[in-house]
This record gives sequence, C-alpha cells and structure tokens, in this order.
Amino acid sequence: MLRIYVADRRDTLQDIAAKIRIPVARLLELNPELIDPGIVIGGHCVRIPLPAADVSAALDLPDCSSSKPVSYMDNWIPHIPVEKMAEKEYDVLIVGTGAGGGAVLWRLCEQWGFSGKRVGIVEAGGLMLPNHYWNIPTLGSAISGDYFLNPKISHPIGQMLPDLPAAREVIALGGKTLFWGTISPRVLPSLMKKEWPVTPEEMEPYYNLAEEVMSVSKGYTEGSTIQQILLERLRFKGFPNVTGLPFAVDLQPTRFGEIHSSPAFSSILFLAKAMNLGAFDLAIHARAVQVLTDGAKAAGVKVMTPGGKPFVIRAKTVVLSANVYQTPRLLLNSGIPGHAIGHYLSHQSFLSTNIRLDTSAFPEISGVLGILIPQSEDRPYQIQIHGPGGEVWYNWYQQFQFKPSQTEWKISLLGFGQIGKPLRESGIPRPFRQRYLWRTNH
Repeated sequence: MLRIYVADRRDTLQDIAAKIRIPVARLLELNPELIDPGIVIGGHCVRIPLPAADVSAALDLPDCSSSKPVSYMDNWIPHIPVEKMAEKEYDVLIVGTGAGGGAVLWRLCEQWGFSGKRVGIVEAGGLMLPNHYWNIPTLGSAISGDYFLNPKISHPIGQMLPDLPAAREVIALGGKTLFWGTISPRVLPSLMKKEWPVTPEEMEPYYNLAEEVMSVSKGYTEGSTIQQILLERLRFKGFPNVTGLPFAVDLQPTRFGEIHSSPAFSSILFLAKAMNLGAFDLAIHARAVQVLTDGAKAAGVKVMTPGGKPFVIRAKTVVLSANVYQTPRLLLNSGIPGHAIGHYLSHQSFLSTNIRLDTSAFPEISGVLGILIPQSEDRPYQIQIHGPGGEVWYNWYQQFQFKPSQTEWKISLLGFGQIGKPLRESGIPRPFRQRYLWRTNH
C-alpha cells in the first residue's frame, strides 16, 4: 500500500527520504518520473511506501483511518434529553416550537450567533412531520383531512371546552404550522387601533419581516385565468377592494443548485434557519407545567416527561409560546398575574358553503382560485374563495390522478368574522379557567 504526499515548495526527494527515514533509492523506485533526488519538486505528488511508523508525524499527514469516531444522528433534527437541559442554566428558555417559539428562536440565533449565549427550547410533543403537510407528496387532499382529524395527530380540545367547540391543537415539533392554510392577511388597521395594545405603525416593521421570511405574496394565483375573470367581475359588482389571497408559499424556482423543496411555510423553516445561525438546545416530549419565579423575575420552567418524571430547567428569561390555550394555562397554573391573560381571546364565526360554476364561460386552462374580500369598517368579516374543486392547491401526488373534463366546477366560499367583544375584560371566565386547568393537569 502507498500514501501520497504533496511536496512542499522547497522539498527534494532527498529531504523527504530523510524525514521518513527510508533509502532514497526506494523513493526513486516508486517514483520513476523523478530522476534527480536533489531537484526541488514542490507541488509534486510523491508515492510513499507503507507501513512507515513515523510517516504521518514526519510529514504532518492527516489521519484518514476508519477508526476515527463518528457522531451519528438518529433523527432529522438534533435534540437532547430533557435531563441534559436540566443540568444547565439558559439565558433564554422558549416554551413551544410553533410559529411564535420558532420565530423567537430564529431571531435570537440570528442576533446572538455563536457568542456563547445559552438558548434552549422545549416541545411537549415529538417529531411528527419534517415539513408542512402540503410539501409531503403522499398527503394529497383526498387523504390529508383523514390524517389531520385523527385524534393522535390533532387533539379535539373543543370537546372539553364548550366555549370553543371547534378548537383543535397539534402537539408536535412545529405545532399547528404543520397544517395551517398559509393564508396570511394583515389585521385591519382600524381594528388594531381600537382593541390592540400596539399601533399599526409599531407593527409595520414586524409585518414586513414576517412576510419576507415566510415568503408571503399574492403571486400564488398570478396568471390564473379563472382568478382574473372572477376578480374583474367582483370589482364591478360592489367589491372594489377584492384582491388575491396572500399565501406564505415560496414561489422561487430551483436554480444554481439552491433547492426550494419546501414551498409551504412551517415553523420547521425557523428551526432550520436557527441551526445555521447560532447554537441552541432542543428537547422534545418535555411538557412545561409551571413557570418558576424568584421574586418578580422568571427563574426557569418545570417540565414533565410522558412518564410523569419532573425536571427543572433554569433560565434567566422565559418565553411562553405554547399556543392560545396552553400559554394562559401555564401562567394561571404558575400564579403569575396579568391583565392580558385571556384578554384577547374571542369567538370567531366560520361559515363554509360550495357553489357550482359553469365552465363554458372559461377557457380550457384555468389555473387555481384564491380570492380575498377583506374585512372593512362596515363589513366586520372577510370572505375567501377557493377552487376549482374546493381546494386552492394540489401537490405532486395528485398529478397522477385522472382529472376528466368537467362541465362545472365546485367553488368554496369561506366566511370569517368575530362575534362580539373579547371574552371577559378581566381575563378568562372562571368556569372556563377551572375546567380547563383541571383537565390539563390530570
């Protein structure tokens, strides 16, 4: 066997032979193209015999042996046991890996980098999907509903909360962003001025930042014939502010070796960005049950494993992003007061219907339909129009389905609106609070 050594710019064959303590004649035999051992051969690839005990040390060659230890991964994202996190104190500890927790983690890693700051994030669930379900080829629209509605996947929390009967939550890495519809309109500015603690002007830079990282645009339906025809008709029939739906979908093509394989946005993208920008620890199957305090300051979080074993993770700052149900539960369970707890929780109406559209008035190639009639001062609700076929999307899996020519299309109309004011100005109603706390703690 041989090794290859690239000669330094001042090396001769005599120098190399002296370094590794073998006869010059042996090197000349292995390298017949080198006639004079005294000539400088910088940059030349010299064949060296093995074994030679001190070759690596003498010539500073890298160790390429297969015995070098390798760090293997068992999953598609690195994470550590919660007991390891309990051995440290973190500068910031984030609870929840959905939209809020993922965004905070990304921004902290972006700004702190590998500065030595300790950032941790805990997730009550496990690893469900590595992507938004639209990006999973086998989850076509025909079966995606069956998957999502499985109580093992999304928990029908509304069954124990009559106040919110349709509520469902996803307890997994990425949270509900694994299944959301990616539609991302901004809150009506006049509504924000009346009921929100921040102004539209304060929100503007954060809206811009979120829309950029989530690739929010109206380009998803751009060029669709059915979209343009219906937009024009609606604008001349009393809806002048009708517009295309803003989707959080990356429309950039794959080019120059940069693969855009995850168009529909989920919090998994936040985690991926954070991994490349800074250092953090992630623990899954670690349900936060209490925020610990030291006087008026946060001191850490108590978490429980699925087996019921408790751990305390110490932290100087705690960020709660568990979701609209779990965050107030944690605060109330921890005895932490706050006027905002439950203050902005409100009932939302949802109405869905389908219509049939005669296809004879449209060209053969129609495209998809995603239209928004936004909320206004005199109309406290928004309407979304999806189609054809009731869906605003189809994925790789459905390209293999037979789609016969149709004489009419099914179009979906969805209405959303707030009913009344936020629940109880003083916070979450007591019956709601007592019932929910008991259910979640037992």
